[in-house]
Amino acid sequence: MAKTMIRKIALAVLIIACAGVAKAWHDTMRMPVVERLTVDSRSMPASAKPVTIALISDIHVAGPDMPPERLARIVAQVNALKPDLIAIAGDLISEKRTASYIYTPAEAVAPLGNLIAPLGVVMVPGNHDHWADWRKMAMALAPYPNITVLRNRAKQVGPLVIGGVDDAYTGHEDLPATFAAMAGKPGARLILTHYPTYSRRCQSTSTSCLPGIPIADRSHGHGAARLRRCRTTAIFTPAE
Repeated sequence: MAKTMIRKIALAVLIIACAGVAKAWHDTMRMPVVERLTVDSRSMPASAKPVTIALISDIHVAGPDMPPERLARIVAQVNALKPDLIAIAGDLISEKRTASYIYTPAEAVAPLGNLIAPLGVVMVPGNHDHWADWRKMAMALAPYPNITVLRNRAKQVGPLVIGGVDDAYTGHEDLPATFAAMAGKPGARLILTHYPTYSRRCQSTSTSCLPGIPIADRSHGHGAARLRRCRTTAIFTPAE
């Protein structure tokens, strides 16, 4: 009797564990969830039309859960949103030890070459991009003129000025250089960064940050992407 009960309990635990694993795999492999947020900026020119930004991050291309083929489907999903601008907040690739397959930088970024937006695509590196060898990542991105990499630099994009801060987790950020690059450019200012330390420093320090700059980050820890404080904005969050 006792052995029968133990077997039933063990079977129940096994079923629950299998169900949990199946759900976790389903949630991991599902198509990303689109979160939408509308933000107003006083710096937007009065004559400017609303700008829609698709923000993606922490793609982590690696087997088995994020092969380039899956990223290609996500790229198609982003394009279907028809954003004016696409922003990528780093971590394009992963070199995790548990990966079943490690893709080359060229294989990892190739699907991103098909991103389409009238104002282009801007991106900043994340910590995994540096760990995977940023020089190789940069070379892999070079053939795609639609993607502009902003490493502590700025770019005028329509009515926006995008300041791209390099990854702080690996010590590559240079806030003064980014602010200097943004200075003098007209338009609503937006900071794009992978690591959220910048967000906290901007809130706590009045001398290191230009006033009125929204912050777009993906939080590094895979939390929800955020855009603070240039009009209609789409926030695109990969499924966790």
